[in-house]
Amino acid sequence: MGVPFVDSQCAVRRGILISKLELSGDITKKPEDHVCYWMGEHPCHADGSKITSIQNPSAPLDLAPGMRADFTFSAKADYRDYHHKMTTYIGRISGEAAKLDPDAVAKDRLHAASANLFQRRLERIEAAEALELQFAEADVANGRRTLDILNGFVSDIVTDPNDPTILYAATLGDGTQNIEGNSAEGGVFRSIDSGFTWTRIPALPATQLALPPADLPNNRALSLGIAGNPATLYVGTAGRNVVRLTPSTAAFTVINGTPPNQITNNIISVIGGANWTTTAGKAIYLDDEMSNIVVTGNICWRCGEWAFQIHGGDHVTMENNIFDLSSAGTQLALYQKSAAYPDYGMAANLLEHNIIYSATSFPSSLYQVGISGTDALPTDTSNLYFSANSSSIPNTNIVDVNRILANPQFTNPSVGDYSMPSNSPAFTSAGFQPLPTDQGPVGQASFPPIGTSSKPAPPTNVTAVAN
Repeated sequence: MGVPFVDSQCAVRRGILISKLELSGDITKKPEDHVCYWMGEHPCHADGSKITSIQNPSAPLDLAPGMRADFTFSAKADYRDYHHKMTTYIGRISGEAAKLDPDAVAKDRLHAASANLFQRRLERIEAAEALELQFAEADVANGRRTLDILNGFVSDIVTDPNDPTILYAATLGDGTQNIEGNSAEGGVFRSIDSGFTWTRIPALPATQLALPPADLPNNRALSLGIAGNPATLYVGTAGRNVVRLTPSTAAFTVINGTPPNQITNNIISVIGGANWTTTAGKAIYLDDEMSNIVVTGNICWRCGEWAFQIHGGDHVTMENNIFDLSSAGTQLALYQKSAAYPDYGMAANLLEHNIIYSATSFPSSLYQVGISGTDALPTDTSNLYFSANSSSIPNTNIVDVNRILANPQFTNPSVGDYSMPSNSPAFTSAGFQPLPTDQGPVGQASFPPIGTSSKPAPPTNVTAVAN
């Protein structure tokens, strides 16, 4: 197709950009020669004047039979690789053409990106096939079926940029086989001997069915990226998250690339009307596998049958909220799998630094739970609980491993004033953070800040207000 450029008549045409390719054996080297060659009229700026920043006085040059360079260009730089070198030249030349015909340049970029992606995927498929052939050839030498280690479910392979003898393989698996005693097969494996032997990261016992974290459902690792020294892996999972893996520590971190959605700074009240405890009402309802949510800084009173429901989701964080369960029969939460969609596994949910209060007796259980064997209960820790009538507070089903039983010293919760003095155990023991007063809830500007009792009390007819 050629490289779009502007000629002296301000028309967009196409030329051919050429570079020497330097190799070490059959491996591409870092470019040492910064020069490129051009077949076609000299590229110009959008106004028709020559691009002199890359101009070189060299005469036309025959590079090969049928290949004559009309111009030699020089753009000195320390090029990392040939992609860096060629895109630098193309950017200078086609950038002017884009001013006159943006569509032509955009289409070229799309074609180039697609071709590059296809080529990289093809190279990785070829690498996987070559590795399988290497396994087969190694069988005679080491007396074992090396390929059985990965069961042929290799979806991607990368080489450690710091050590070519270290390889990483992403494996999908179908849940019917096992790898080195680990079932179901799949996940990320490492070889430190050029692919002859493989070890799962981390090494899991035979009874371990899921590769941590639970963001790798059924251990289905689809693609890999690698960078840095020491190397860091980036794992694309089948249909779910991107996970950062540090091989030296086998530590995983979910990096979805977008910040979590937030439900914050709301006063939520009178859910379900007059029959709020019998109409399956929820103050905060995360329905049908809603995930990657942070619920923080909310105040819920007369919360419905449950203050909140997590319905099949994962990576939900409930922190720094006030839940007033004073209405008879109100439970804190319904924690339930979703029957409407595939069960990917409820995982990495967290309940911490909340205040759970009741002016009356607590229900016999704070939670109603309905999950399957592939789901995990949330991590529950460092919440503060207080019953104003000194009734017992349950800690079953979902267990708070570090619960704090103390009076938060609310100013007047019966009328919705949950402000607290600075020495409240909520701050000193439970890690509760003062709620901001410069953000919503809309229509409740007079609501006092949590963390001080010096502001005026809120109106006594506080109702549900949504940001």
